[in-house]
Amino acid sequence: YPAFAAVADGAVGYWLADAVANVGDQWPEAHRDPARLAFAAHNLASSGQGAGSVPAGVTSFKSGTFSATVSDSMASRTGFSATSYGREFL
Repeated sequence: YPAFAAVADGAVGYWLADAVANVGDQWPEAHRDPARLAFAAHNLASSGQGAGSVPAGVTSFKSGTFSATVSDSMASRTGFSATSYGREFL
């Protein structure tokens, strides 16, 4: 995923190793690597890593004395549903 090109190798390696531990041999071989990548990307994004302009669901943004508004449909998403990578993993 290009959004994580500038993320430190250590962070990427950590989440990839975690993905290997969580997406094991019980997964069909054809789906295993894509699932591991999506799993790792979800965790990277959830921890604030990676590039992105405006997070999904942000309906307004102000910079001075920061203010942001998030759509109700996005604000209610949790777990893997909270990121596009997590939804891809599911």
